[in-house]
Amino acid sequence: MGLDMYGYATKFDNVNEPEERIKILKTDYKSEKILDREQIGDWRKHNRLHGYMEQLWEDKGCPGVPLDEDGEPIMEQGFGSTFNCIPLELSKDDLKDLKDCITKKTLPETGGFFFGDDSYSDDEWGKQLKEDDLQFIKDALKAIKDGYVIHYDSWW
Repeated sequence: MGLDMYGYATKFDNVNEPEERIKILKTDYKSEKILDREQIGDWRKHNRLHGYMEQLWEDKGCPGVPLDEDGEPIMEQGFGSTFNCIPLELSKDDLKDLKDCITKKTLPETGGFFFGDDSYSDDEWGKQLKEDDLQFIKDALKAIKDGYVIHYDSWW
């Protein structure tokens, strides 16, 4: 068991609203509205990247979770975080900010039961994570130019 994380590039057929795309990805990833979907990134227990993505998700208003009568997200009160198995759409600006955080080593320290050791290290694993992160961003930006929408997703 552990934190498994993925980056996807998806081309949709006339689905313009982010909430609609998230709903499709959460409920029917084989939908006819998905023209193409490629996995362009995967990580295992990269807790700092996940912490960055969770903070971004919160900054965007927690898309993909139900809202209460006041329009506030209904957050799980049980084990772990609500941000699990929820696709997070990433814009060009999000990806550029992520790249800046990676190169400056400012991704947030993030802990969790299934998250493993801190993913900032100077060993081979830490260097490989940085390379993988930067390659994901490069591939994601190219995919956006080609008409794809980028999502981050995770599961533990």
